[in-house]
Formats: sequence, structure tokens, C-alpha cells
Amino acid sequence: MKKEFYLQLVTLSMFPAIMPMSLRMHTPSFLDMATSLVADMHGIQYTIIIFFFAISIFELSFKKQYALFGEKAILLGIGAFIFGSLLAVFSGGLTTLYFARVLQAFGGATAAVCYRGKVAELFDV
Repeated sequence: MKKEFYLQLVTLSMFPAIMPMSLRMHTPSFLDMATSLVADMHGIQYTIIIFFFAISIFELSFKKQYALFGEKAILLGIGAFIFGSLLAVFSGGLTTLYFARVLQAFGGATAAVCYRGKVAELFDV
């Protein structure tokens, strides 16, 4: 029981780091992405705008997601973030990269909203 509790605690402590990690790994590679995708810098910079816009929309719409779906919502969000990250790595153009960033925003918003509900459930807050 105690081992499971610590595993959940470590996992929950990583959830808030998903969105900043996504931004901090993405931003320094703008020049490399522009070169490999044969795109201009403005198109690459739109990925940040799309990410923030999608994050704001998803966070507003996920207020009661954890209450409705429970831990399945967390797993869905993490799965979407991982799939979006893999899609971004292997994207062949800007449109695919934009879609991948929206998937990452979906996963990041799910983690940002749902981990609070899980912490409240574990610690009777």
C-alpha cells in the first residue's frame, strides 16, 4: 500500500511539468525545424501560438473532466501527449506539426487540470 502511494505521488508530481517541458524542448529547435521542414520561421513560430491557444481552450473545457471520467482522463491525456510528441518528431510538414502541437496541448491541459483532482482525492483536500 505504501509503495503504491509513493508511486502515485511521484507520478502526480510529474504532471505539472508536462506543459513547460513541451515548451522548453520545442523552442530551442526552431531553426532546426525550419531547416528540416523547409519552412519559414513564421510558420514554425505559429506552433507556439497554436499550442497556447489550444491549451487555453482545453483547460477551460476540462473543468469537470476528472470528475466524469476519473483516472481514464489522465491516461487519455498522457497518451495524447506522447502520441502528439511522436507525431511532432516524425512530421513531414507544418500542418502535421500544428496538429501534433494541438495533441500535445490536449495532453498538457488534461494533466494540468486532472492532477489537481487526483491530489485532492489522495490527500482529502
